[in-house]
Amino acid sequence: MRVGSWNQLQRIRTSYERKIRWFLIKSEEGLEEQLTKLYRNIVKYNSSIDELIVLGELRTRERFQHINLEREKLHLDMEKILESLSSLRYRFL
Repeated sequence: MRVGSWNQLQRIRTSYERKIRWFLIKSEEGLEEQLTKLYRNIVKYNSSIDELIVLGELRTRERFQHINLEREKLHLDMEKILESLSSLRYRFL
């Protein structure tokens, strides 16, 4: 088998695996919405970090506390979603 053919088979396989994963995620009630919300919150958090860095000398303790609270909240949300994903994986694999 040629390398190009092998690579094409890998892309097809990866595509099917991705579709199956998303099918399972969508079949779990609320999981897709939770993942989407988590992604948006991570993007928002990263923007807040960027803004904090730009402030330089104008950074305040309150801003750091706010960032830390947001990070803790994201961590808890990620743990819940990972538990759901692990449960899903355990049931179907």
